[in-house]
Amino acid sequence: MKVVQPKLAETVNYTGGLCKAIEDAQKKEINITGYKFQDETLQASASLLEFEQCFFENMSLTGSELYKTSFTDVMFKGCDLSNTCLRENLFHRVSFMDCKGIGADFSEAYMTNTSFQDCRFRYANLFRTTLKKVVFKNIKMPNGAMGEMKLKDVEFSDCDFTESEFFRTSLDGIDLTTCNISGIHIGIQDLQGLIVSQSQAVDLSRLMGLKIKF
Repeated sequence: MKVVQPKLAETVNYTGGLCKAIEDAQKKEINITGYKFQDETLQASASLLEFEQCFFENMSLTGSELYKTSFTDVMFKGCDLSNTCLRENLFHRVSFMDCKGIGADFSEAYMTNTSFQDCRFRYANLFRTTLKKVVFKNIKMPNGAMGEMKLKDVEFSDCDFTESEFFRTSLDGIDLTTCNISGIHIGIQDLQGLIVSQSQAVDLSRLMGLKIKF
């Protein structure tokens, strides 16, 4: 499945970096549009911001809080989002490439035309997120919290969801045949319509108390 990629115009570096851009946006009540932020290590805290046509490269935002914020036509490349709070955010035409996000909190976010590729998101929290036209490719997300998600046109390819939690997330029509789902935690009712391989089906049979004889 193809998603619409971020529509990035030519970006320029913001004088003073991301913290200054956030400060100026809050004071002037303006959007942060058309800027590139790179090679910074900082801990930002803000809400109700709007980023448009921005490029984040090699940014370390560990422990930052950017919630109830919208990101439209934005790319994150090689960024560290570990323990970053991104709750209740809107992500539209956003790309995450080669990012790290141990314990990143995306709970209750809304994502459309968004892609994650070659990222490491152990312990990430996607509880109650809404995903429409979202692609996950080669994502390491063991021990993730993925309960009560709403999925529509979502694709998972070569992902690691070992020991992740999917309670009350309907996986009807979702194909996980190329993913590692060993030890996932999920309700029996949520398995209906899930597409898995034969070996995965054997592993999931434990949830129904089945004993398979070979």
